[in-house]
Amino acid sequence: MMSTMQYTYPVTLTEDLIDGGYVVTCRDIPEAITQGDTVEEALAASADALDEAICGYINHGRDIPEPSDEQAGEQLVSVPVSDGQEIRKAKRQLPDTAIAQ
Repeated sequence: MMSTMQYTYPVTLTEDLIDGGYVVTCRDIPEAITQGDTVEEALAASADALDEAICGYINHGRDIPEPSDEQAGEQLVSVPVSDGQEIRKAKRQLPDTAIAQ
């Protein structure tokens, strides 16, 4: 049975003074950029953006970045990562001969 672990990343919310709402970025996963009309919507959208970016990392054979420590002005957002994703990550780190066995 596969279980799920949480990765918790610090994100930055920046108020969009032109269009309204908030833009969310993550320094650990720069591909995860999103926005929302409220802080709550922006944070929920950032969890989805982080999930999509992590899937992209896995699909392209890249390691999932480890979360940094939270800095002043950041908020923490958790995203689930399944054991299957972690297994694929581990297999990429093994020599090719070990995977064939």
